[in-house]
Amino acid sequence: MSDPASTVSGTYTSRDIMSATWVSLRPRRLVRVIGVAVLLLVLWSGWMEFFGPRAEPGGWMRWIIPFAVLYLGLVGGVLLPLKSRRAFEQRKDLQRPCSFTASDAGLLFATEGTTSMKPWSDYLKWKEGDAVLLLYMADYAYQIIPNASSRRPPIWRHSRRFWARRSRTA
Repeated sequence: MSDPASTVSGTYTSRDIMSATWVSLRPRRLVRVIGVAVLLLVLWSGWMEFFGPRAEPGGWMRWIIPFAVLYLGLVGGVLLPLKSRRAFEQRKDLQRPCSFTASDAGLLFATEGTTSMKPWSDYLKWKEGDAVLLLYMADYAYQIIPNASSRRPPIWRHSRRFWARRSRTA
């Protein structure tokens, strides 16, 4: 039987969904390092295009980098939050109270009309953010477990134990 302290319950907010979106998009460390290196190279080449020794006042090529930065800022800062908020508002099932109960056997999810027990072995990987824990059933399908308190809920401990055991046996 599970410890009642290993239950997290509440209602999702649009902030939880947005946080889960950002955590799911966060790449692995190596990819982030390569991405930062490429970004610095692009910024340097953009600087050289505008202010370097071979800078020419005309030409449309010099505007590609500023427009790409503007586009990525618009997508990441405006469109992604709007789409996440809209998806949350459309999904009525996310707006109902729910609870997650962790045990050594797996994770029990309960909400109005649905109860589901998923064994830990069904989860392929996990990602942890400041506000949410994502447990992946497939590469792009995950369960969002909000961190409602300032300290990590017991579900974090159960999932960490499972992943520690799984990595030892793999």
